[in-house]
Amino acid sequence: LFSPGPPSLFHAGAVALCPCSSRPQPLGALLAAARLGTSVRKSLLLCAAPPGGALACTAITWRADLT
Repeated sequence: LFSPGPPSLFHAGAVALCPCSSRPQPLGALLAAARLGTSVRKSLLLCAAPPGGALACTAITWRADLT
């Protein structure tokens, strides 16, 4: 889905995080995941798939110049 070709030849362009919608996601966990994605040169995808609803994804990229 996120790879431009076979996994043996290409790496994914993003790290996907699908937090449980029934529990709040701590801000620190989101920031840590965004920084992890940046350290491997990938965006973080926050995904949600509510029961009976459409899949929703938001891409987050860490900007080190905003620290």
